[in-house]
Amino acid sequence: MRQTQRSGWKLRVLRAGVLATLAAGAAAQAAQPAKAVLRGYLDGAAGTALMSGNYTAVILQLSHHGSLYLSDALSASTNLCVAYTMTHQFAAAAPECDAAVDLARHDGVGPTLAARASYEEHLALAYSNRAVLHAMMAQPQRAADDIARAHALAPSADFVSQNLTAIAPSAAALPKVVSTRG
Repeated sequence: MRQTQRSGWKLRVLRAGVLATLAAGAAAQAAQPAKAVLRGYLDGAAGTALMSGNYTAVILQLSHHGSLYLSDALSASTNLCVAYTMTHQFAAAAPECDAAVDLARHDGVGPTLAARASYEEHLALAYSNRAVLHAMMAQPQRAADDIARAHALAPSADFVSQNLTAIAPSAAALPKVVSTRG
């Protein structure tokens, strides 16, 4: 219980720091707005279509949650999250981004340090993508919460750093988004 209380306190402090960083970053970047990035899995379900920017094909291949989706639900939900977000279908993107977070959270941590780092990066990717979605939906507090979680998990990940800079804490300064495939 004591560990949970300390972790909760650290997360609140990190969130406050993220909001302050976002505010300062937004002011400093006013002349050259940073772009938020969405990341997907090239080696996962519909990865080739995602890589080519064919978001409609990703949606057609995965939206029915058939065998391709079920064979790798984490990459499928992540890639659907990206495709729906990039095509501004936010109502459809939200449950897929939530599923990606849930699946990554329950994916499990292996016994090695490398396995733990991989788990944390996959979970950070899911949180980072969902943060971009929240920012595009003018939900700055939810965006800040998710990017804070992503940063706590993978502070040196390039996509986390870029989204930390790009996601502004106000609905008036929504980020531009580009898709990267990783």
